[in-house]
Amino acid sequence: ATTNSNLMNISVAVHDIDVAQHRDFALVTVEVLNLNDNHPTFLDSSYNGDVLENAPNTFILAVQANDNDGGTNGIIRFDLPSHLTAKFRIDSSSGNLYTRLSLDREEQAQYRFSIRATDGGVPSLQSSVFVT
Repeated sequence: ATTNSNLMNISVAVHDIDVAQHRDFALVTVEVLNLNDNHPTFLDSSYNGDVLENAPNTFILAVQANDNDGGTNGIIRFDLPSHLTAKFRIDSSSGNLYTRLSLDREEQAQYRFSIRATDGGVPSLQSSVFVT
């Protein structure tokens, strides 16, 4: 048997037990498909960032995650809870988190919320991490 990434070639030989001993050979190629069996995994267990008040459209931090699945199953997209999208935005590909509006420290001094990482598998798998 020989392998090439996700393909496996197997040589099969058959013969009968007759006096003439007929034989035949065949080459069988098996493709091993990638199963979406790995959840995205964040590089850190939580993330902390600081931002000045009254600073709209400011970079806060970047979350990072890996997925050990290959192909589209391993492509990760990031998103925020919908109730936060008025104040924050996240780049769905890079994981970069930004303020959307001016934040007022006197109104709210700290935010704690989760960011979700979703892979490209069908069905997709997800993980979340807290950001403060």
